Amino acid sequence: MMSDGVLLIDKGFGLTSSEAVQTAKRLTGSRKAGHTGTLDPFATGLLLVTLGRATKISAYLGNSRKRYRAKIRLGETRDTFDRFGKIVERREADFKLREILTALKEFEGEVEQIIPPHSAAHINGERMYELARRGKEVPVKKKVVKVHELSILDYQAPFLELDISCESGTYIRSIPHQLGESLGCGAHLFSLVRTQAGRFSLDGAVTLVQLEAAIK
Repeated sequence: MMSDGVLLIDKGFGLTSSEAVQTAKRLTGSRKAGHTGTLDPFATGLLLVTLGRATKISAYLGNSRKRYRAKIRLGETRDTFDRFGKIVERREADFKLREILTALKEFEGEVEQIIPPHSAAHINGERMYELARRGKEVPVKKKVVKVHELSILDYQAPFLELDISCESGTYIRSIPHQLGESLGCGAHLFSLVRTQAGRFSLDGAVTLVQLEAAIK
């Protein structure tokens, strides 16, 4: 069994990062385990799980550049900025590709993001999602992040698929939300796959089922 090192896990849909880490810890028999950057339950893809002595470098690995494949639904705004929230507004969304390319330029480089109201960011010592779940008004909070590259992988209205390269700490859900605002149609994140973290790629990852089979 592996007790020290970094595991490249292909996290499945619906699983929290913590659940994935605990499963990997149990399967490998490691005494300590952690990860280098949370993936929301609805997001899939690369999760770096650190085991044993490698947990000491979790923060270092977590600061690396990330890459994602994001599918966006144009024409529909949701309160969580993703497809699991309540619909706030629907609008027509049938744009020419050049219009979308022009709008995307706003979101490359140093970008001021609106932090999703259903996020773990704090306001006055309380997490934003806790306020939102209680029906409280969540103040708009912003942060500056760095997005290195945005490129279109596919566009079949109303769905747009992007390849996104960004620094750690970027709220991917905010990109479609603010893109929708820029286009005047609204938008939300429909699905998300992390494909790269630093020099590690999803191509080299295994699912927890594959890990269990390999250990047996």
